Amino acid sequence: IFARYYDTMKRYVDYLTSKTYHCVLHHGLGDWLDIGPNVPHSQNTPVPVIATTVYYYDLTIMHSVAEILGKDEDAQYFAELMQRTKDEFNLQFYDDQTFRYATGSQAAQALSLMVGLVEEQNTDGVVKYLEQDIVKRGYATTAGDVGHPFVTAALTKYGLSHVMNQMMNITDRPGYGYQVQCGATTLTEEWDGPDPDRPHGSLNHFMLGSGDEWFFAGLAGIQGMRLDLPFDRVFISPFFADGVNEVKTSVPHPYGTISVSWSREEDGVTVSVTLPAGVRGEFEDPFTRKRSEIGSGTASFVCREPAGSEQ
Repeated sequence: IFARYYDTMKRYVDYLTSKTYHCVLHHGLGDWLDIGPNVPHSQNTPVPVIATTVYYYDLTIMHSVAEILGKDEDAQYFAELMQRTKDEFNLQFYDDQTFRYATGSQAAQALSLMVGLVEEQNTDGVVKYLEQDIVKRGYATTAGDVGHPFVTAALTKYGLSHVMNQMMNITDRPGYGYQVQCGATTLTEEWDGPDPDRPHGSLNHFMLGSGDEWFFAGLAGIQGMRLDLPFDRVFISPFFADGVNEVKTSVPHPYGTISVSWSREEDGVTVSVTLPAGVRGEFEDPFTRKRSEIGSGTASFVCREPAGSEQ
């Protein structure tokens, strides 16, 4: 598939490159339908931040595909273009005094983290700024169609599922809990679409469905999709959310099915992990952070919260 469509992919990325100025892409819809008064246009995050992070993401994909196909000259070209783009992006948008990208919006912080534009030594600060922005807003989301999937992924990857859990459940401002509170039975196009006093936009729209990823990667803890792991390795670290007593899920893998379930018992939380033949994994106890190697088949763990501690 890569070989068949490589030239088409390359032409598209070349087109994007032709639209850049100093490696920054300035056109696009930005973080479509983010939260604010001027919908649907991106208002919390500058368009060049959204466009350039996705452009850089495309470059990383092209670099990997070129390496896989043995196109060494192209791989070198994309590697050099990635570095120039990363350097320019950080020069233009990163504030090293505050760990903030551009406006410091949730989308700007999360996208920069998840596509690899943040220098390693700045990662903790950028993550902390993202967390603080969400908390100070009462766990309200500000990201739109493009940014929210990356906010979900960043909170999961960097151990902030407790923040994501709060965001999922607030009901007094636009978000998932708000939509349920307003009586929505399907996801809506806009975060506040089912407002009973002013229903607007499409009321059956999967565009904001990225929270679904957290059910698998956060609650169940199957985190392989966003981690740089070999194909046959998985990392499992569930989140035992307050108010949730049982989780049971499975995801398809080319070698079979990966299943995780957990339930609260009197003596702790019992977790069961099933991996198909040919897949190995690592299980992390959410309370103690102790890691255990697991192989194909089913492994069970009892996780107990240490006295006087919180997850």
